[in-house]
Amino acid sequence: PGQKVPSIVIRTCYGKARDIDRSWHWVTRGYAFVIQDVRGRSDSDGTLEAFQHEREDADDLFNWIAAQPWSDGNIGMCQRGQRRIAVL
Repeated sequence: PGQKVPSIVIRTCYGKARDIDRSWHWVTRGYAFVIQDVRGRSDSDGTLEAFQHEREDADDLFNWIAAQPWSDGNIGMCQRGQRRIAVL
């Protein structure tokens, strides 16, 4: 409690539940694990407009993570396949 940790982020268009099992690998190694549905998909608000909002939405997420009391400000991405495009 009270320790600041780095974060691993996944932004997905396939639904957060699909990647929740990957959290254990990172959390047991001292990372926070954050999964975000891209805009307009699964639990995310808005309308999906492919490749239109990825940069600003990722920036908002990274700023939110950095401002959290548990975050040390270091953020890494863990993406596979086509989801990598969602963070560029």
